Amino acid sequence: MAVLVGALPAPGELGGVAGAVRPRGRLSPGDRRTGRGVRADRHGFRPRPPRRPLEPGHTLAPAGRELVLGAVEEVVVLATASARPRTGTSEEGDERIRRVLALVAADPAAPHSVASLARAVALSPSRFAHLFAEETGRTPMRVVRQVRVRHAASLLEITDMDVGQVAAACGFVSPFHFSRAFRREYGVPPRDYRARVR
Repeated sequence: MAVLVGALPAPGELGGVAGAVRPRGRLSPGDRRTGRGVRADRHGFRPRPPRRPLEPGHTLAPAGRELVLGAVEEVVVLATASARPRTGTSEEGDERIRRVLALVAADPAAPHSVASLARAVALSPSRFAHLFAEETGRTPMRVVRQVRVRHAASLLEITDMDVGQVAAACGFVSPFHFSRAFRREYGVPPRDYRARVR
C-alpha cells in the first residue's frame, strides 16, 4: 500500500477545525463559571472551578472539628503504623501504653486527646501515636472511642438514663455522634441495644 505524502493536508490548512490554535490569555469570569474555553485534559476531565475559601474568622463547630481531627489522626497514625512491620516487642507491651490504657479505662468521659495522653506518659504526640499504634494496632482516639462506647453500653444496661445523658456521661459531644459510634461498634442503635438486653 502506497501512501502519498502530498495527499495529507499541511498543518493549519483545515481552516480552524483541527489545525487552529486557541489564542492564549485570561478567561473571562463567565468562562470560568461555565467552563467555556477551558480545555479538557487528555482523559476528558475539565478542571473544577475553584471553591470559595472560608471567610476570615470562620471556624468549624466543636463537633465538626472533633470529627475532622479524629479522622486526620487516624489516617496519619495508620499510615505510619503500616509503613513499618511490627518488630519483636515484649509480650507484656510497653509500660507507657499500659498506663494510658488504664487512664482511659478509669475515666472514659474525660476530654482525652492524643496530646493529653502523650503528656501523661511524657512523650511527644507524634511519638506517642506511633508507639501506641505499633503496640495496639489501633489509633489512640479509636481506643478512646471504643472504651467510651463500651462504658455507654454498661450504662444503658444498668441505668434508666436517656441516650443523650448516656452520651454526655461517656464524653461524647452529641447524641448523634454517640449513636453513630455505638452503631459502628455494636451494629444496633443505643435504644435497640437497651431493648435487647432488658
